Amino acid sequence: MAEIDCISRLANVLRVTQPGKLAYNQEKIVTRTKGTESRSGFTTICTEIARESRDNDLLLPKDAEMRVQVLQWLDYCALFVVPANGDKHTTTQLLKELNEYLSTKSYLVGQELTVADIAVFFAIEGIVRNLTTYDKENYVHLSRWFNHLQQQQKIACQGQGSPVNFATIHMLGWSKGTRL
Repeated sequence: MAEIDCISRLANVLRVTQPGKLAYNQEKIVTRTKGTESRSGFTTICTEIARESRDNDLLLPKDAEMRVQVLQWLDYCALFVVPANGDKHTTTQLLKELNEYLSTKSYLVGQELTVADIAVFFAIEGIVRNLTTYDKENYVHLSRWFNHLQQQQKIACQGQGSPVNFATIHMLGWSKGTRL
């Protein structure tokens, strides 16, 4: 259900009013049926929804290299991020990888928000919500990226409840006197 939830929320953010019917086929691959046409695969469906959005130039860059990077991140999301939600060891490794990658970047691809950022954001939202204050500090780059995205108006309205708290005062409250 995680892929379906992620795609549904992505469609809402991108203001795609007719996202079609999302389900899993017999092979447990997410499918989208819209009218008489059916598409399978997380990356294919996310890309198709981004194309139907009014903001598709921003979300699917015209530059071929950047477009391929977006597709790679969507594949990464489907293959590693979504399945990590149930396994603590896999989740820890995933958060370390994302934190390291984001240490020098504001977005996953390029200098602007893309469909890759939105898909990964929704896929890890539950994980980030359950992080302790200590974990948020350990994954400071991931926390910065996540907090920036959750502040985006169109993403914020699709969040699961109130925004995740990353306030420095709150985060330092557990260790008074140990930080400046």
